[in-house]
Amino acid sequence: MQILRYFNHNGIIFPEDQNVLHHSNRGFAYGDGFFETMHANGMEVQFYHAHWQRIKMACSVLIYQLPLEINDDGNGLKTQIIKLLHRNRFFQGVRVRVTFYRNSGGYYYPAEQKLSYLIQLEKLVESKYVLNKIGYQIDICNDIYHPKLPWSGFKTLNSLVYIQAAEKARRMELDDCIFADKSDYLIEGVAANLMLIKNTKIYTPPLSEGCVDGVMRNAILKLAPNIGMSFKEKRLKTDEMLAADEIWLSNAITGIRWVRSFRTSRFFHAKAELMTNEINKYCFS
Repeated sequence: MQILRYFNHNGIIFPEDQNVLHHSNRGFAYGDGFFETMHANGMEVQFYHAHWQRIKMACSVLIYQLPLEINDDGNGLKTQIIKLLHRNRFFQGVRVRVTFYRNSGGYYYPAEQKLSYLIQLEKLVESKYVLNKIGYQIDICNDIYHPKLPWSGFKTLNSLVYIQAAEKARRMELDDCIFADKSDYLIEGVAANLMLIKNTKIYTPPLSEGCVDGVMRNAILKLAPNIGMSFKEKRLKTDEMLAADEIWLSNAITGIRWVRSFRTSRFFHAKAELMTNEINKYCFS
């Protein structure tokens, strides 16, 4: 028998087979909103403060107002997430997605700035961060260009550019595609920040290139000295990928995905293992 699961819409918990979204929903009609994905384990949300800061920044840039019940330094939202984890009896690794969308009314000219929210949960195979056993094969999305906008650092509901890149990767039998601009400067992967490892230095594109302001990206940069590494934000090109010792793709759900091959180059993953261990120690010790 299939177990019934639950989601949270504006602070009310519903069974997963309940319909709550109206056809006038602005997230559906205009992509007017954004989402945040988080990793939860043992009734704790990893890097929650960093996620909350990114939510607040998105609201500031996109001119949104958070609901009063969660706009209290994030404690209300965290409480809602934990209640939903309990209701679903999810006590191990969980992917949490919180979708924010502007309330209905207006067309291109919104009637208000207030947001609604919806919290969904999905069980993960692993409860902690585990490095992939088989390295990724990647290439460049040289015909799909990633826009550089004031809100590029957030995960907006307009994700067509990422979907098209993922489709391209699937057709090419790749694990990921890397966005680059028309001058060949690298940006990010489909659902991950990009990092190149050379000797003891981590290089990653600056946010000004249009990449997502990743929570795991920032955690890795903070933890780098713990494993004898340093980092540098730097505009990167394809030839620097070919010459790297390791290539990492990072996000808050999976941690680090190491890359096995890019075109003619092959890569190692020893430092990716060290960093994954450091992330788990920071999160779960």
